[in-house]
Amino acid sequence: MYQTAKNLVNNAVRKYHTKNKYIYPVNEKFAYLNTTIEDELDKIYEDEIDIDYLMCDVLKQLKDKDYQFYDDYFIKNSTVCELAEKYNISISAIYTRIHRLKIKVQKIAKNCILDEINQSLE
Repeated sequence: MYQTAKNLVNNAVRKYHTKNKYIYPVNEKFAYLNTTIEDELDKIYEDEIDIDYLMCDVLKQLKDKDYQFYDDYFIKNSTVCELAEKYNISISAIYTRIHRLKIKVQKIAKNCILDEINQSLE
């Protein structure tokens, strides 16, 4: 049911991990910290974090109208034409909303992941 959101969350985790994998601080004092963070990211990516819980948390943070649109498009599998009729907007506006919704979900997922990392480091 929530497979699409789960995939978006997984992609956000992978993207964040890949992006920060090769960033190393210049100062040797921070080298240990970077190694620790990289190890934490590896653990999180290896399903130490509950993706289903994270996905539900991400969806709870969406506004009602965004969640309704998410539900219509991703869960109920409404077509773009059906959505255009329902929301009384053009098809290109529907594609824009889909794109923006994906970006919102990725940002929220990234923030949730960072919060989870910060909690595990404490």
